Amino acid sequence: MKSKSLFKVLRVIITVLLLAYVFWKSGLFSTDGRAEFIGTVGSASLFYVLLSIMFPSFLDFISSIKWHYLSRTIGIPSRPLQLWAYYIMGRFFNLVLPSNIGGDITRVHLHGKASGMKAQCAAAVFMERFTGLIALILIALVIGWLQSKVLNIPFMDVAMLVTMGATLFGGWAIIDDRLFNWLRMLSGKL
Repeated sequence: MKSKSLFKVLRVIITVLLLAYVFWKSGLFSTDGRAEFIGTVGSASLFYVLLSIMFPSFLDFISSIKWHYLSRTIGIPSRPLQLWAYYIMGRFFNLVLPSNIGGDITRVHLHGKASGMKAQCAAAVFMERFTGLIALILIALVIGWLQSKVLNIPFMDVAMLVTMGATLFGGWAIIDDRLFNWLRMLSGKL
């Protein structure tokens, strides 16, 4: 229990230090910097502010459609608007709980309770997350490749290749059970 409390305190301290660093680098600790910040925020286009508020909801709706089709593929009854509501509730719990999987647990619980198929709902949420990870990695690889000459950071190329390799390995381990059987056989010999 002490380690959880220490982790929370450490997390708050790191967050405050990072925010202070960003404020310092942005010049918000000076009077001129604050005035420039307020002027910039005040001159923001209301259309773009509203668009930036609506865009994440649209992306959540697209993700819930993907989740709907993955759920239907394995026989879970679902409705896209219902899943969109669960997705938004899950996003709320991602913001409030101290982990990024709180929203996934919420989505599995709500959809599992509504359908009575908890294990299948967990599989659908996992695959929705995993396909999103694959899409994100592919987009990052394409953008990284297109911008590699501009960025000229060799570590980025290595990091992207390692990430792609680990994701492909994880996907292979999920789809093909030979690795699992080999590890089970190996653990039986030990």
